[in-house]
Amino acid sequence: MLPGPLQTRTGGSIYDRRIAEGLRGRGWDVSIVELESFTHPLQPPLAAATAQFSAIPDQQCVLIDGLVFGAMPELVALHGCRLRFVPIVHMALSQTPGLLPGERGWLANLERRALDSARHVVITGQRTLPMLQTLSGQLPPERITCIPPGTDPRSAGREPPRSSSTPLRVLCVANLTPGKGHDILLRALSRAPRRDWVLVCAGSLTRDLAWAGRIALLARELGIDDRVTLAGELADRDLES
Repeated sequence: MLPGPLQTRTGGSIYDRRIAEGLRGRGWDVSIVELESFTHPLQPPLAAATAQFSAIPDQQCVLIDGLVFGAMPELVALHGCRLRFVPIVHMALSQTPGLLPGERGWLANLERRALDSARHVVITGQRTLPMLQTLSGQLPPERITCIPPGTDPRSAGREPPRSSSTPLRVLCVANLTPGKGHDILLRALSRAPRRDWVLVCAGSLTRDLAWAGRIALLARELGIDDRVTLAGELADRDLES
């Protein structure tokens, strides 16, 4: 169960897609449930999700993205007695960038309640483990599995040597949203002692239009906009190129 289309080009959706592909490769029968798209845990599509939760047959193992699971504890508790929930937790909801202190506390409470209904939990990195242990003391280590994201094997052959006259080419792959740190990257590059670099930022410019505009403005203010390209969302072939 996902917070939007499986084909969305975000790190979380790509991870979830690879999990589904891996399970099918091992002979599992996998059905995909795509909720109405939402990008913020304070605004989950509860009305539409109610019917989609109810349509899942009893005793099914439900791998569910943590953004859905943690934001809807009432629905999870309602169906927890008949479904085997296994949330995939990419990060704590309370760590969502841009939250006010009260909102952080509210989301931590939601996620804590939801975790009470989890049969098992998948985390994508060890940094998430202390958060889980803080939120829910009821999850023993044997009910938590860490599956870090991998990388695709690159094509055979070595990268050609870089000439001293060739600019250093930097690639940042991330949608332009506040939590990805493009502002930190731009400021760091602007202070770099060497100036022979170019940066390409590959990622959606429309998920947060205001933030994308701020990043473009920051590049101009730092005087590096001639070396920074905001390429937008790229297909796999274009990204590899």
